[in-house]
Amino acid sequence: MIIQNIKAQQVDGKLGLTWEVFNECKAITVQLATDIHFTTSIRSYVVPPSSSCVVDCGSSVWYIRIGAWTGSVTDGSIIWSGIVGPIIILSPPVASPAKPIISDTTIQRIVNGLRIYINQLSSFYMILEYSKNSSFLANETTTIYSLEVRQGFIDCMTLPSSHIPVQFNGLRDLTKSAVPPPVNDFTYYIRISTFATEPDTLPTSLKPLTEGIVVHGKPKAAIRPHTTADHTTCVADKVLLRESKDKKALNFTSYSDYLQHLSAKARHF
Repeated sequence: MIIQNIKAQQVDGKLGLTWEVFNECKAITVQLATDIHFTTSIRSYVVPPSSSCVVDCGSSVWYIRIGAWTGSVTDGSIIWSGIVGPIIILSPPVASPAKPIISDTTIQRIVNGLRIYINQLSSFYMILEYSKNSSFLANETTTIYSLEVRQGFIDCMTLPSSHIPVQFNGLRDLTKSAVPPPVNDFTYYIRISTFATEPDTLPTSLKPLTEGIVVHGKPKAAIRPHTTADHTTCVADKVLLRESKDKKALNFTSYSDYLQHLSAKARHF
């Protein structure tokens, strides 16, 4: 684990934390909850890479875990420490987490993921958790982060689903096999949080996260390549779609490039 040796104590009615960091990270999330599974009274804060902080979390019996943002400044995974606690904090009441800046979501199924349309058109950092369990148990939940750039939707494209064998060349239908493909028809639950203030910048001091907004859905079945050419096409599709996601406006150098983009979307969305 990247974050280790966490120590917690009460400091003037607040929660004082120290830890050791054993690898580079872009930021650090401090998360508290009143149960060891991290399902109730969750409070989350983000600090710049450091080894200590003081949190005004209010009175309760708290469990604590700390996550390292591993990746680039625009996207990556949050790797969590072990859980420490319980620790009792006695202090005056504090305000609840801020309400989400995201609302009015609609869901579109995509291959191995979900596209979440939102009403937020300005840039913001998103902290996204996904799980097959609606309670988001700590040991069954994956956490990622990304900088979303004014596109009106969020993609979570890391949700394994069933696989449908399809051969691109010649459009031969291989779905009618004598042996049916495996089906993993899972429903995924997604919880999205943002910074309560200045949502498009990483913190220079402690920043609280908003309450999470929860959505759920089932991803579309993935394409299973059957030939080397099919595999190459799949890899090219993913590169093309990832590059187009990072652009505010798409400009194509030729009509054939435009058709290639449409074909990639048709295979994966």
